[in-house]
Amino acid sequence: MRLAGAAAKAKAGLKPAALAPTLVGDLQRFAVAANRLSLEIDQRGGPTDLRCIFRGMAEETDAQLKAASAANAGTAQSMALSRLSRMLKDAIAIAPTVGGGNG
Repeated sequence: MRLAGAAAKAKAGLKPAALAPTLVGDLQRFAVAANRLSLEIDQRGGPTDLRCIFRGMAEETDAQLKAASAANAGTAQSMALSRLSRMLKDAIAIAPTVGGGNG
């Protein structure tokens, strides 16, 4: 995602390149996984805040992917990719709180 963001910044006022299909696919899979995790937390009676956080991540991923894909200028695409990057860093920080099924 860093490369896509850098490429978008380089074309600040110009029409940015389309996002790589692999990047889009990976982000779409993340959104589906986050949504499923939200539902699983809800079904198991887990913490409401975690359920909402993961549902929000799924929605934010979809919104920022649409914004990045529809951007008419590199600046707009770069901003959407930056939001996605920050959200993914948050997901990494929050993921350990979900817990595993190892015991």
